[in-house]
Amino acid sequence: MSCNLRIFNLHFIDEESGLGANFSPFVLSGYPAKNTEQLTDITTFINCELYYDFFHYRKACSLEPVLSFNCFGLSNLWDYQLDFGLRFGLYYNPIVLTHMRAEYFTTKAGLKIVNNKPYAYFDVGINLLELLYIIAYAKYDDISY
Repeated sequence: MSCNLRIFNLHFIDEESGLGANFSPFVLSGYPAKNTEQLTDITTFINCELYYDFFHYRKACSLEPVLSFNCFGLSNLWDYQLDFGLRFGLYYNPIVLTHMRAEYFTTKAGLKIVNNKPYAYFDVGINLLELLYIIAYAKYDDISY
């Protein structure tokens, strides 16, 4: 089991070709150390991800092979992680910024190398901030003036 926290994740996609990239200036990752019960955490400041969306013509879902690289660690400058996997995501049309595609659910599986240690992984993610925004907006509409 592992945990990842991304802060200020910038997401870019070319809708015609389906090529995309994510950049984040701060990622905190926690992993169990091999053959022990201790948790190893890595905080990195150079984090990028490249992908190709097979369903780039669809707005509601995506299927993407993903290559990501995180490096320049806080506790050790040489901390890094490299992963390759396949991601499936579900999206909705945002309420405020209608020209963007907002992700609310993802699942991803693949191989990851963390400081020269290989891991297989399966990841499920929910964008809580987006869900809270949807709930707040729905409640705001229910209030009558």
